[in-house]
Amino acid sequence: MSLAPSEWQALGLSLGVASLATLAILPPGLLAAYLLARFRGPGKGLLETVLSLPLVLPPTAIGIVLLELLGRHGPVGRMLAARGIEVLF
Repeated sequence: MSLAPSEWQALGLSLGVASLATLAILPPGLLAAYLLARFRGPGKGLLETVLSLPLVLPPTAIGIVLLELLGRHGPVGRMLAARGIEVLF
């Protein structure tokens, strides 16, 4: 089975984006893990809940939230559009 050049390009893009996302999330993820392991004060349960939400919510719900945030009229989308960056649409 041989892949077409466009398929290799799509595969390369997917692997590149996955690698960048992993590198971007690794430092805050390690910091959150360290804080959750060491911190014993009030609010720890809330922090654990917020960090667990992406794992328990259906992907469709996460997608809708991201569309609302990053769309042209969403809060993050408006901020980025003011700087000339268009993420969605």
